[in-house]
Amino acid sequence: MTMVRNGSLRRARGGDRRARSAFAGSAALALATTLMLAGCASDEDAAAADREPDGGRVSDQSSAATNASTAAPAETRISVSGKGVGRYRFGTSADRVVDGLTRRLGEPTAAPAPKEFVRIKGHRGWYEVAGDPLSPSWRYRVFATTCWQSLCLDFGGKSADSLALRGWEVSRSRGSSDDTLRAELADTGIGLGNRWRSVHAAYPDTSVHGSEGASLEIRNTPWPTIHDGVGGWRLSGHWDYKHPDRVPRRASVIRLSGGEGPEPGCC
Repeated sequence: MTMVRNGSLRRARGGDRRARSAFAGSAALALATTLMLAGCASDEDAAAADREPDGGRVSDQSSAATNASTAAPAETRISVSGKGVGRYRFGTSADRVVDGLTRRLGEPTAAPAPKEFVRIKGHRGWYEVAGDPLSPSWRYRVFATTCWQSLCLDFGGKSADSLALRGWEVSRSRGSSDDTLRAELADTGIGLGNRWRSVHAAYPDTSVHGSEGASLEIRNTPWPTIHDGVGGWRLSGHWDYKHPDRVPRRASVIRLSGGEGPEPGCC
């Protein structure tokens, strides 16, 4: 705060009163008086000094920083194939896979506790539901899954301590429009949302067939897949039984998979 002697302060106050009086008669004189008194450190001056010089608008530099902080996160890509996920082959221990992918992708979005399947007399394999041979089953006693957005990894073993990577599944039903992770088929880049023509161009042996609920299933895939009751690889849209070889023009990939995982006994 600027220090002013008593005499100067009285003169300043008198000048201020004269300025207010003159203001009623002459705007020009008021302006001149205000400029003369600008050097006095009044409360009003201090408040004005605290205001943004541009009337409170955010500067260009601050606006750029704000835009950068609210921008959508960059998309992360990971390759999947008939051999594994990224650098991890099928058979790699669950702890190693989850630890490695967590460092790369962040914390999983879902990681339920391992589940012990059961035997059903007269049937091979291990079943999710006792006494129900139509429930999902496979050749491992214990099953666990860990998901990062639309990508889920299937782990299996004789016990919860011996779980290893067995398969993977990518499904639009598990993801959302805010997903920042894209799982792509190794060497081709095919993933969720790609059109059928791109899939068929990358894998010429593939074909589309009608499946459960008139869904569209992609068959003759380049490796074994995990069937979910409709198909291991699937397209959006519906199968037209009148034109069984016709694929809807806008049909796109909504599910991909590879390796082993529990499969339902029906459909």
